[in-house]
Amino acid sequence: MACLVTGSSTGVGREIAARMFEQGLHVFVSGRDRLRCEKACEEILGSSTGGKGKVEPLPMDLSNFDSVREAAKQLEGKPLKYLFLNAGMVYKVKEAGPWMNADGYDLLFASNFLGHFLLCELLIPNLKLSTPSRIVVTASNAHWIGREDFLFRKGVSLEKANDFTRFQMYATSKLANILHAY
Repeated sequence: MACLVTGSSTGVGREIAARMFEQGLHVFVSGRDRLRCEKACEEILGSSTGGKGKVEPLPMDLSNFDSVREAAKQLEGKPLKYLFLNAGMVYKVKEAGPWMNADGYDLLFASNFLGHFLLCELLIPNLKLSTPSRIVVTASNAHWIGREDFLFRKGVSLEKANDFTRFQMYATSKLANILHAY
C-alpha cells in the first residue's frame, strides 16, 4: 500500500509521513524542494522504531500546475491507499512577490487549493486501484473569515494588499479546502 503526503518535508506533513511509514506503507514525501524531501526521508528512516514501510521523495510545487501534472505522472498506475492534501503556505508580512503563478492565479491560493484540487483529480484512478481508499484534507479554523468572492479570482494580485487582506486570502484558500472536502 502507498500514500502521498503533500507538504511532508516538515511539520505536520512530516509527522503524518512518519506514522504512515511506521504502519508499513510506501510513503511519497512531497514538497517544493527535492533536497528537503530527501532530508525528510532520511530523518523518517533514522527515527524509525521498526517501521516496515518505504519512503521516497516526490518533489512537487503545488503552485505550478505543470509540476503537479509531472508528479502525478510519476505515480501513474500505482495504487494509493491514502492521499493527504496537507501542504500550505501563508504570505509573510514583508514578503516580496511573485504574487501570481504562471497561470495567472494568486500564488497562495494556487499553492493551498488549486494545486491540491488538480492533484486530487489526477490521482483518482490511483485511489480507485486501492479501494477502500481515503483523501484527507488539512484545513484551518481560519476558513471562518474566508470570503467566497475571493474564490477562483484570476489575474488579481495581492502585491499591494494590506496584511489582513493577505490573511483573508489564506483563510479563503482554507475555505476552498473545506468546500472541496465536502
